[in-house]
Amino acid sequence: MAAPGLADAPAPAAVRPGNTRIPIEHVIVCCQGDHSFDHWFGSYPGLPPGYGIPPGFAQPDGRGGTVRPYHLSPLSSGADGPRQDWAAMHREWNEGRMDGFYITNGRLAMGYYEYSDLPYYYALLPQFALCANYFSGMLAESYPNRLVLYSGTSGGHTGNDIKPGSLDYPCVLDLLAGHGVSFGNYNFHCPDGSSVLSLFRNWAGGGPAGQLDQPRAQFFADCLMDTLPQVSFLTVAPPSGPPEAAGLRGTMNLVKSVITAVRRSRAWPSTAILVTCDGAGGFFDHVAPRQLDAYGPGLRVPLLIVSPHARPGYVDTAFSDPGSVLKFIEAVFGLPTLASVNHRFDESTPVVNNLTHGAPFPPRDGNPALSDLTQCFTFG
Repeated sequence: MAAPGLADAPAPAAVRPGNTRIPIEHVIVCCQGDHSFDHWFGSYPGLPPGYGIPPGFAQPDGRGGTVRPYHLSPLSSGADGPRQDWAAMHREWNEGRMDGFYITNGRLAMGYYEYSDLPYYYALLPQFALCANYFSGMLAESYPNRLVLYSGTSGGHTGNDIKPGSLDYPCVLDLLAGHGVSFGNYNFHCPDGSSVLSLFRNWAGGGPAGQLDQPRAQFFADCLMDTLPQVSFLTVAPPSGPPEAAGLRGTMNLVKSVITAVRRSRAWPSTAILVTCDGAGGFFDHVAPRQLDAYGPGLRVPLLIVSPHARPGYVDTAFSDPGSVLKFIEAVFGLPTLASVNHRFDESTPVVNNLTHGAPFPPRDGNPALSDLTQCFTFG
């Protein structure tokens, strides 16, 4: 069973400075939606000082009082999740004051989870690496954030109103295809056309060979048959229910099934699995994101690195965002940056669906301020 998009000649393994070989042949990116770092891992006792929920952290309630974070137990949710559009996220951020969560989104935005709620994720932390200074791409909702993950830039878009096939600038798939690196996208509990990668003109309709619409069963078959592509993206939806409550448990079990399948496969010794979220979903976080441009980064979100080469129990504090995921893929496979091939947004961006009125947004994988995540691994 051939892997989707399998190239005739795979790219050679990259060589890091000092001729230290990167023994990674497979990168799997599993991106969920809508959880901040403090919402998921802020209660983890293994965090360095300043990266967990601070004692005494509170938010103004708009009536002269304050509201403290509280444990969401059991997993619970309101009828609707917190707002996460451009305006709401900017009110929460409040020019870096990080004091608008309750006023903007109410009590639900102040909830956090503990080990008992997310036992599988917490059980991974002593074994693998956790990035505690990793931020979402933008102070915005899902589509623009995923565009930063896939192309380093949203091309100016600040909302989800983007038509399939309307984006004609390069994304990571163009980079991979142009350098003979095999890839595929697998849909977990979501229909064909669900990947934000289908917004790009070259990959609308699932790509010329259906690379973007591989079913969940194909992923497990590729693990079993040792036919995983070199780069895999997983488009994940909860098996049932909303993102919180039963949906969150279901997604956690889904991620567990993915990691278990890879760890049992022949690919495991040469694989890195990156488990993250596209945005904070309106949930609180106390660390102000360093702003690289008019778009962000957005709020902190979780990034777990699961690999036999990940530093066990390591909590990384290097400044990172989705551009760092691109940098890692580029480092592993010896690829140029998207910033080096896409200069369309260096000076300005289109003003359609753009609340910055055309501010520049060059691809973030060209920004030296961001890490390439290799510090989270022990190679050699």
